[in-house]
Amino acid sequence: MNFSFTKQCIAAILFIGFSTALSAQNEMAMAYTDANTFKTKSKTKAINSEFLKASSHQKFAKRIDKFQKLVANHDITEESIYAPKSKSTYKVKFNEKSNKITAVYDKEGKLLSCTESYKDMRLPYDIAKELAIKYPNWTTESTTCKISYKKGKEKTALYKIKIAKGKKTKTVSFKS
Repeated sequence: MNFSFTKQCIAAILFIGFSTALSAQNEMAMAYTDANTFKTKSKTKAINSEFLKASSHQKFAKRIDKFQKLVANHDITEESIYAPKSKSTYKVKFNEKSNKITAVYDKEGKLLSCTESYKDMRLPYDIAKELAIKYPNWTTESTTCKISYKKGKEKTALYKIKIAKGKKTKTVSFKS
């Protein structure tokens, strides 16, 4: 094997290795959090109160409200992956039973966006009322709720409800 070819191969491998390390500095860091390990502080203002206010006209189940407060009060700077000099964003996954929130925070701990997924929870009164009017004598089999949030915008929620009447079943959707 030619000595100069070997030097070129080694140089190429080193270049690839360094360029990969440099590009990794701008990637998103991830943390996984079990919601059962958190406790909310009752009298302190949430770090991300804008997130909580983004749905002031919407009524969610208490379980959703409590879970969202965990996300709003989460301090990314206390995570082991936090790097104060990095320009990274941080993706944190919160899990509680069959409920999940994936939140993205900036380097200062401000919530940029999140997606939420909930199963089998109580429907808001206005949706339950509308469902009862449109589908009398139908029973609710299961519910799912998907909520999306982007900083500076209103939260959007999509409910999918599986209902049954005798042997018939159907899935209906409501946006709020």
